[in-house]
Amino acid sequence: MRLSKKKKQQIRGLLDQGYSSGAVGKEVHAPRSTVQYYKNYQERKNNSHRIEIPVYRIPDRFFIENVDDNPYYPPSPSPQPNPNTDFLVIQELQEREDENFNLNQKLITVTSERDNAHTEVESLKSTLTQKNIEYTNLKWANEDLKDKLDRANTKLDKQERDNNRKEKEYLGELGVKDNMNTNLIKGVDFLIQENTKWMNYAIPHMVDEERKKQKKYVVFTKY
Repeated sequence: MRLSKKKKQQIRGLLDQGYSSGAVGKEVHAPRSTVQYYKNYQERKNNSHRIEIPVYRIPDRFFIENVDDNPYYPPSPSPQPNPNTDFLVIQELQEREDENFNLNQKLITVTSERDNAHTEVESLKSTLTQKNIEYTNLKWANEDLKDKLDRANTKLDKQERDNNRKEKEYLGELGVKDNMNTNLIKGVDFLIQENTKWMNYAIPHMVDEERKKQKKYVVFTKY
């Protein structure tokens, strides 16, 4: 079966998402054998390429804690000694360093939480996609089972109608044979009765005839 370029792309896209051949065939209205051919072709194509895992390198400037050690910025000028303000300046610098450290820790925590949330969302999306694929496959499998059940029920109904028809024909033939046997028995009874009547009439008559014949031919012997 020849398919258009759009339908081929649709078949390959659904197969890449994990749909079964039957589900894809029903979605795009294509035979299962055609979909299986593209599935095998896609697997051979995927296995013939080398899988490369990209490695991303994080620049070193994101791990610099001290601004003075940053090569991308010029070093800060050295403070001039001032006995009157050295203590306050040092205290303020310490407070700012503490504040920067806390802000950096919060930024790291927020970034980690954001990455974890993003990972969880991607995992949920993947799970949802997989569940949708499983649901679609189960739906089409259920449709196939319903079609098979309907065909089986239709076959059983036809078989039951044939059995009922054959049973009626058999009962009809049995009734005809029963009537024939009944009529035959009645005929035999009638013949027996007629034969009995004839014997009851004929035998005494024949005996009388025989006696008359014997009387006619009686020979008297003279002594």
